Amino acid sequence: MPTEVKQASLIPWVLVAVLAFMVWQRTPKTDVDNSNPEAVAKKMIQDTSLGYASEFSKAAMQVQDKEITNEEQLHKQLKEKLDEVRSAASVDLNSLLDDRIPTEFDDGNRGAVTTFLKSVANGFQ
Repeated sequence: MPTEVKQASLIPWVLVAVLAFMVWQRTPKTDVDNSNPEAVAKKMIQDTSLGYASEFSKAAMQVQDKEITNEEQLHKQLKEKLDEVRSAASVDLNSLLDDRIPTEFDDGNRGAVTTFLKSVANGFQ
């Protein structure tokens, strides 16, 4: 008595492939090596500068369009928006600091911490 072989459906595998492709497309691609402290610091400066320029331009348009009518409104908005820019720009550096700086410094890691901090400093020059 011959046994019947049923063909497996390819639909589940196609769905898995489509979902995997969608996740892969959503993965952010950065042009900065997050393991390079100097590059991270330079990116932070660039992102902060671009964000500041954008927020000051928006504020200028709002003053011109009479959406902002006094110094108090302008100050409040700029303070809030510039804080957001700084916070967003420093995410990578904060993460790197958390990863690279140990809780306690001893003779075994003091040199590595010093080298790391000098590298970050170079990124800000």
